[in-house]
Amino acid sequence: MTTSPASARWRSGRNWTRTATSRNAAARWWARESATLDASAALPEETAGALHALGYVYLRQGQSRRASVLLLLAARQRPMDAPLMRTLAASLSACGLGERALEVLDHAARLEPEADASRPGRVLRARALLAAGRREEARAAFRDGLEEDAA
Repeated sequence: MTTSPASARWRSGRNWTRTATSRNAAARWWARESATLDASAALPEETAGALHALGYVYLRQGQSRRASVLLLLAARQRPMDAPLMRTLAASLSACGLGERALEVLDHAARLEPEADASRPGRVLRARALLAAGRREEARAAFRDGLEEDAA
């Protein structure tokens, strides 16, 4: 059985953000995965925590697409879980889906405003802005975080 280079990269765990050819490819992937997840059956409530943990592990290992799938499933079960939403936003940013990540961060900010105002929250927002191609806003967000640390 032969495998394509894309499936070999998937199994090897290489970072997909480096192998994706464009942001359009990431957007097409997002649309395809979202349609699949919407049609899937509901999962038991207790699996959301396990999906969040496993998604976080995949994200830390550089497998942001796999992490996004698991975190999307968990987010369907727990839409009011702010830490889960922030982890999902980080994985979407890593996939190059900055606008989607900003939407998720806005939702998380409504759930926990103090976490969004913290330094890690501002850095996460800056990374999402950078992934969305909004460089000047991202630069300002990074600068604001650094200025607060210096004060």
